[in-house]
Formats: sequence, structure tokens, C-alpha cells
Amino acid sequence: MAKIIKLSETITVGNETLHELELDFNSLRGLDLLEAEKEARALGDESVMLTLSMTYHAAVAAKISVLSYDDVINLKGDDFTKVTNAVFAFLMGKG
Repeated sequence: MAKIIKLSETITVGNETLHELELDFNSLRGLDLLEAEKEARALGDESVMLTLSMTYHAAVAAKISVLSYDDVINLKGDDFTKVTNAVFAFLMGKG
């Protein structure tokens, strides 16, 4: 399942200008989730339940999109919220 997020403003990643962001949940593997957990922990996230952590959500989003973690966390607030909410919904089985 892929989720398309319409961005409120265009962003440039490399040489590509994006008006929307595809989150490819079908490409996600357990290893990706474990790597995202390690990244979140290395960034200082001490959440007991990572499924509630926006740091973890951003790390997961970076795994399933063309964006890096830094790109994800630098999205406008409403776009960041759309992306992290989509990841949260997926992790909770609602995606």
C-alpha cells in the first residue's frame, strides 16, 4: 500500500521538485523498522512506546520515501503532521 501525501508547498530533493510525497508502505520490512528504532534512539528518543514517537515516525517515513530524515523533519508543520500521522496510522494497523 502506498500513501500519497499532497504537500502544502513544493519541496526540492536533489534535482527533483515534489508537489506530493509517496510513502511506500509495501516496501517496508522489519529490518527497516528496527533501523528506524536505532536511529530514533541514537537521536535521544527515550519513548517507552515508539509507536507514539514523532522521531520514530519521521525515521520510518525516511525509509519509505525519497526523503532523508533531515528532509522529513524540515517539512512545513502541516506537511510533517500529515506524514507522521500516516506512519502512525500504518503502525497502529489503521493505514
